[in-house]
Amino acid sequence: MSKFCISNQKSVVDRFTTHCEKYGFVKYVNGKMPEGVFSCFFEKLCIHNKNYFTNGEDSVAVLGTCFYKGELVENNLDKLLNDSYGIPISHLRSEMRGNYVVIIQRGMNIVIFTDEQGIFTTFYYKNIQSHQWVISSSLYEMVKASDSKGIPNEYNVLEQVYSYQIFGNATVFEGFNKLLGREYIDINLKNNDFIIREWPEYPEFKVDYRDPDIIASEAADTLKNMAMMIKKNFSDHDIALCMTGGLDSRMVLSSFLTSDVKPVLYYGTGNSMLTNTHQEDLDVNQMYASKYGLTSKSMDWRTPAKIDEGWNYYIDKYGMSASVYSSSPMVMNSFESVSERIIFLGTYGEVFRNEKIAEHNSGVDLSIDDILDSFYFEGDIKTVISNNEKYSNYRECLKNKFKSFLAPYLNNKDKLPIDHFCFFANEMMTKGHVSMINYLNQQRYCFAILADPTLVKKTFIPVKERDDAKFIIRVLNHLFPEILEIPMFSRYAWRKYNKELDSIVLVSNNPMSKMKTKLLSTPYGKRIRAIIRPMLRKIDEKDNPRNTITHHDIANYLQPIIDNNKIYDHNIKVVGSEYISKESRYAILLRTFMKVKDAI
Repeated sequence: MSKFCISNQKSVVDRFTTHCEKYGFVKYVNGKMPEGVFSCFFEKLCIHNKNYFTNGEDSVAVLGTCFYKGELVENNLDKLLNDSYGIPISHLRSEMRGNYVVIIQRGMNIVIFTDEQGIFTTFYYKNIQSHQWVISSSLYEMVKASDSKGIPNEYNVLEQVYSYQIFGNATVFEGFNKLLGREYIDINLKNNDFIIREWPEYPEFKVDYRDPDIIASEAADTLKNMAMMIKKNFSDHDIALCMTGGLDSRMVLSSFLTSDVKPVLYYGTGNSMLTNTHQEDLDVNQMYASKYGLTSKSMDWRTPAKIDEGWNYYIDKYGMSASVYSSSPMVMNSFESVSERIIFLGTYGEVFRNEKIAEHNSGVDLSIDDILDSFYFEGDIKTVISNNEKYSNYRECLKNKFKSFLAPYLNNKDKLPIDHFCFFANEMMTKGHVSMINYLNQQRYCFAILADPTLVKKTFIPVKERDDAKFIIRVLNHLFPEILEIPMFSRYAWRKYNKELDSIVLVSNNPMSKMKTKLLSTPYGKRIRAIIRPMLRKIDEKDNPRNTITHHDIANYLQPIIDNNKIYDHNIKVVGSEYISKESRYAILLRTFMKVKDAI
């Protein structure tokens, strides 16, 4: 299913239903709930699927993409509900793969939980005084339908825009929270209890100091097993894979190829920095297609001259996920037109390699301040928050959240051993792509393979073993080594695998070019790049004639939208941004707040 809403307020569920039906979502069923509880469940937009099952007075619903005991859950719902009578829910979840939310209602008790990483987002609101509550997978529609005012939280807005996600269980709206992967909702209707509980067996992360080659072999086996599970449930012509020319998506493709699965490859080509696409990525896709007999398709991702042309419509249709690729109608239409039933992305490979803060501080323990200043904060956040007191408060708020999460891993000097930084990076990176995963799950099945918790735990290895994509290379050599023979396009340059060095090297033979690339990747190089950024941008636009909508065009269009819809005194100058996608997300979020306000 695509969306759901459960509440003890009928008016909220009715408004939620009316809104979703207006934008093309088909209601699968009004959930069969005990008296005083109301619910609605909607089919995915582009495929028919049935993820709701009743047995007498009890029921189970699963949204997103979920495999239970190796089978797509829609073929196994009766088994899931029957199993829930005899074993703890923690055992149920250990048999599940995918990105999903599960709602089990037995008599007067309702239990709700998500995948272990919390990638399929689920939100809740509860009023302690009135005992009113609402739970949904769709934050925007939930806030619009609720009787509670959706008041934006400034710090959370900044975090959402500049870090792609909000650390912890908060959302951009006050009082509306996100269900974490280590939590579940337990509702006892007899006692009118609505309790957020922590999983009793939620694992504590540990660094694996075994031979990294053995760990890479285990990771490759995990990927193969997942590919075989997908093969069992979907035929080749039902599997789509969005590919780039880099290493991350190569791991996903290798998992399929080694399992004799031939997915259909997709790549979008755009005309602006808002989609940031490259002909070279498409060229690599075509190399894969030619070598392995695959179908390669190109999607039209052109950004319209009137950049906000589809914003109002797609905010109402996809809610908070409308920020993907600046809600361009061409991008949205491209994904809606995909004919395959399940789609995979090459995202989440970040957890397999080091962040620069880890590579540059090998052997050094990190303070929370180090993590904030050298990793978490974008370089321009201090200029955005021009009020120094407000910036200090925001920084202190984040510091407290990080310290609470990292408490089990800090040493006696309140510092994080560098080998433990991967725990924090996983928490950050696995939440960074949730908008895209949740957007696609509204249309069809979508599963972030590289964020599977069983696999991610294999990446918790010492920093030195993750340097320079070393661990990814090990995994690929165990999984499907010949794929390393195909050149890769990454970080705006052609690269190749050097078997003798067992590493990825630049294709260019020009030593000055190699030196420039290495210099620009350092902290000092970033400062240099910031100074010469306008010049580089003009060169890039000249060399890339597909970008018919320039950085300057986008900046001139976005700036008035941000200025005219301001709710904070943020100092945002779009023309100075390197990638401009943050400012686009900020502008879409402001438009979203205006639409919520108009609905209240």
